[in-house]
Amino acid sequence: MPKKNQQSKKQLPARKYKVDIKLLLSFVLVIVVLILFYQSFKAEFLNWDDNDVIASNYSIRSLSFENISMMFKSTNLNSYNPLVILSYAVEYNFTKLSPALYHIDNVIIHIINSLLVFWLIYLICSDQIISFFTALLFAIHPLHVEAIVWVTSRKDLLFTLFYLLSVISYIYYTKGDKKFIFILLL
Repeated sequence: MPKKNQQSKKQLPARKYKVDIKLLLSFVLVIVVLILFYQSFKAEFLNWDDNDVIASNYSIRSLSFENISMMFKSTNLNSYNPLVILSYAVEYNFTKLSPALYHIDNVIIHIINSLLVFWLIYLICSDQIISFFTALLFAIHPLHVEAIVWVTSRKDLLFTLFYLLSVISYIYYTKGDKKFIFILLL
């Protein structure tokens, strides 16, 4: 009997840990964006529009129903951006006029956008390496610096977020995956 137990112990397969390369590449993408833009967490509001749109904007100082409905009915500096103004109001609710959270949120939205580019390109070509390098180029491109560091330019980040989500949703729709569309609409 002892020999049989020894043989059965030897025949047990060794556990192999499988690393999901897409998850690893996504993690690398997040780290790269954080390294590039972490200094913006210490930045102040810029003198362009940040003071007018955020610091001097009394409509972001309350999250009441009336105030939120006014955000969707009016313009701010001749620009209609109700979701952007609502996002500022939510941030004001947590940190008042401390610019750190506003900058952190812009970086988070850019990270999400970079991951969505990775996902979109992977859906199109099914190649993880091409998807990663495309998303990396998107993430580090100097054109995005203004949208990330200038808090008032959040509208560009949110536009990109909703655009990428809509294109990804369309791809899933054309492939016949109606569950994804239902989950996205929730």
